[in-house]
Amino acid sequence: MSKGKWKKMTTTAVHKYWTTRINEEIMYYSSLKYIPTSSFKVGKIHPLALANSANQRDINRIPIRIKIATGTYILQTNRAAYNQNNVDPTCKLCDQAEESLSHFLLCCRALDQIRTPILKNIICKCSELLSLQHSNIHLDILLLIINPFHYACSVESENDISFRIEPLCRHLIYNLHNKRYEILSKIDLISSRRKMNFKVMSNGQQYRLILTKQEDFVLVGASPKYKCTVNQNANFLITNPLKWEKRGRDGSKVVISVLANVEAGLEQEYNVQPDVADFTQSFTLSLMQGIKEDYDGHFACVLYQWNSTAVLAKKTVAVHVIHC
Repeated sequence: MSKGKWKKMTTTAVHKYWTTRINEEIMYYSSLKYIPTSSFKVGKIHPLALANSANQRDINRIPIRIKIATGTYILQTNRAAYNQNNVDPTCKLCDQAEESLSHFLLCCRALDQIRTPILKNIICKCSELLSLQHSNIHLDILLLIINPFHYACSVESENDISFRIEPLCRHLIYNLHNKRYEILSKIDLISSRRKMNFKVMSNGQQYRLILTKQEDFVLVGASPKYKCTVNQNANFLITNPLKWEKRGRDGSKVVISVLANVEAGLEQEYNVQPDVADFTQSFTLSLMQGIKEDYDGHFACVLYQWNSTAVLAKKTVAVHVIHC
């Protein structure tokens, strides 16, 4: 046997061994469920990892794309499943459902603006390809985004997907990833700012007016709560009312509530929950419709003197509304 034939036979045997072994083991890894066993071939790069151009922007999208396809992209459900601490799997972006892969790619409302136009383009391109191939395949949108090559039935269709569908899928995944981390960074900033806030007391120490926050950075749509506590009994507050007010940066002022009684016409927008003890009265302001753009300014907790506009004590929380 010649050296060349021996080398070829050995290489073929080694490749066959590893191809068989890897394809057999793939079925035991749930994270690889979107990668068919038949797609692994020794010495050949999977089309999901191929760069179709020398454009650096396109090349930068590949790592995130591969993480999504191989189930190694970390979402809240992954953190909850593998973290020893008690981690909430709920999506931090929309706070509506568990942040699974399908939720991130298809359902999260906070990412709709990024997702919708690109997804429409993907579906349109797929429809064109199917009509050209005279195919009547039922498409799974999630699988289509994660691995469009699952639907390749020939070399020609694989090439069409590589140049017409896969770039759009990479574009969608990369943009969703960037937007997700942009929002998460803002949320982390908000959390760090909140940790720096301390309980502060009124200059009128005799009234012991306490507000749990003096500054807050919040996203549009968020639902923060602000608690104001006065160390006086109920009889004192009957004659010296405590009011929640919204104050704009332009100097405007709107009375939200007197004690726990929300002003007429504002019941759908605000709620004030009382917590009454013998010598401590607390009133927690919550926003029924979440933070709006025009809330940028201050929420003030003001203790007025009986039968006058004189202010006995006042504390404000500066609200900075953040736009995603």
